Amino acid sequence: MFFRDHQKLNIFNMFSFAKIWRLLLFICLISLVLLPNPGYSKGKKAQTTRLPPAPDTGSPEDDFAAGGTRGGDQLTNNTCNQITKDVVYLLGDRNRDFTASAYPSFWFHVPENANKINKMKFLVTELATGKRIYTAILSTPQPSGIIGIALPPKAQYALSPKVNYTWSLQIDCAGTKQEIDMALSGWLSRQPSNQELQTQLANSSNLEKYAVYVQHNLLYDALTHLAQSRINKPNDPDIAFAWTDLLSQLGWQHLLQPSNEIKLSIVDTRIVYK
Repeated sequence: MFFRDHQKLNIFNMFSFAKIWRLLLFICLISLVLLPNPGYSKGKKAQTTRLPPAPDTGSPEDDFAAGGTRGGDQLTNNTCNQITKDVVYLLGDRNRDFTASAYPSFWFHVPENANKINKMKFLVTELATGKRIYTAILSTPQPSGIIGIALPPKAQYALSPKVNYTWSLQIDCAGTKQEIDMALSGWLSRQPSNQELQTQLANSSNLEKYAVYVQHNLLYDALTHLAQSRINKPNDPDIAFAWTDLLSQLGWQHLLQPSNEIKLSIVDTRIVYK
């Protein structure tokens, strides 16, 4: 009799333990489902989207930095011999020179002494063949601030997937006899859009798309997407926060100005942020 009662008690304990274990497992699964996604979440205030580690794929062996420093892509001398901020390339972080767009935008900061610049010449060239893809002359004076130079959406200017390209911004200062006084240069590669990226973008809100680009190391597209979003919704606080946060993470927080204005001009789809 005692043995049967003891056996029943053990069986009862085993069933109780199994129920408790299933309950704990259920709670863990619910917790994982309810965890917020990284980046920006719908219905919540904007959160900081951290840059992921840079991919292992590196820059081409050549260091394209005539007149400037490739690491930060900032001119070593003050632009046109003026005591002011330098002309800088915003996406100068190595191993992040990738875009999913066939017609990406290139981002620079033009200093306050823009009237001392006679003209700027922007070039995009295929690295392996030396084929010139795009040439644009930007007449000055330009307003100071952040400008985006976009490749026109025409077939002859489209970047091919998995092909390395070089770009160059050549600056001609007013009052000098040199054809080119200084230049910034770098490289980029268009990465083919994969199914994972397309699915994430399709299932993301406008602001979440920016976070998706960042997570895939497509900073050309992230910055351009935010700039266009700021143009469409200049008073949106979440977009303004994301814009400021990305520039700060790229190391350009000192370039941010109190004004939130972004102007879009027709020439080269030039986007200006004051």
